[in-house]
Amino acid sequence: MPNIVKIFLDEMKGRNISFVDEYIPYYIASVGCHIFNMANRIKNMYVQAGTTPNMRLHILMVAFPGFGKTFFQKQLLDNPKYSLVKGSQVQCKFEGDMTSAAFVGQILPNKDGGEPYINKGICENRSDHIIGIDEFSAMTGSFKQQYNAGFDTNLLKALDTGDVELARGAGERAYHTDLTLWAGVQPARYDLSSGFSRRFLYLTIYPTMKDLETLDDAREKMKGIRIPSGHMNAIRQALDVKVGEIYHSVKGIYFSDRFRKEMRAMKMLHYEKDLLERLAIGYSIMKQETINGQIMVDMTDDVKDLIVREDRMRREAQMTSPSRIINKFISTEKSVDYGYTKYTLVKMGMIEADVEQGVNSLVARGIVKKEGKDLVILKPYH
Repeated sequence: MPNIVKIFLDEMKGRNISFVDEYIPYYIASVGCHIFNMANRIKNMYVQAGTTPNMRLHILMVAFPGFGKTFFQKQLLDNPKYSLVKGSQVQCKFEGDMTSAAFVGQILPNKDGGEPYINKGICENRSDHIIGIDEFSAMTGSFKQQYNAGFDTNLLKALDTGDVELARGAGERAYHTDLTLWAGVQPARYDLSSGFSRRFLYLTIYPTMKDLETLDDAREKMKGIRIPSGHMNAIRQALDVKVGEIYHSVKGIYFSDRFRKEMRAMKMLHYEKDLLERLAIGYSIMKQETINGQIMVDMTDDVKDLIVREDRMRREAQMTSPSRIINKFISTEKSVDYGYTKYTLVKMGMIEADVEQGVNSLVARGIVKKEGKDLVILKPYH
């Protein structure tokens, strides 16, 4: 069985893409979960309390414009000439922007009094796909503007059990979807109060000043890199082999004693542990080269690193504030020019008043101090 983790990481590093090790393993694990989820619905290899659980791993990347939300998705989903998943047996599509109605579907009244009109959403039309959406807030924001309050509930159902029920007046429609969603959103443009948080794995890119230098270096190094079609075909063939073996060779999943012990010791909510177990399953499936019926999920060093980093990014996304973003941005320096820092953060997408408020908060808490035109960092970011 091919090691898809190694194949994908090596390929993307060969393209001189920044932060491959930090983020791409999560997308690889999500692909693994997507394949396993559909195979499991047929074979019932992994059950919980007698039911076949949802094993999909949806991803929400929180980042400023230009910091990778769209770029990573396109490198995987967009075009078979360069995207690692597109063109394989794993169905996928990069959609860009999308409304709530286009995602879950809608029922519209017939003005002539006949049967209502049914507009199928992408969850139904592409129920076996991994779908990339550029800006998640555009979709969730449209829920608040729709006449049908059920859109919000149906999005949650689509991302959770996959069982969606549309209803309006006398019209109704029910369907199941196995669609996996990868979405991006800008900081402070998402609402965690409606239950979305427990449906997503969170990836955050709140850059440091050092990260800006890394991205600028990568911008130069990526120029002129061409990808031979035969090379892409070999990658997709390896992924297709993995798909076949998940469907035909995997007989079950079990967790090692070490994995169970360390997961129980982690201070997290139960549904967060469900997400992290899926992360470990998807990653293990995609990395394991030999399958003898059962897949053992172990707390290896790389699995533990993924879990610990996801827990940090999850807290970072859920507890975001201007002061935390600024604190991290300057954390790689001993002192920074305040004017340049404010100017750069505003260009990245922050509001000037938020930057000023955030800096004042850091000063008040003794994390930085002002010395003339500079900010001096007194305490490390954590």
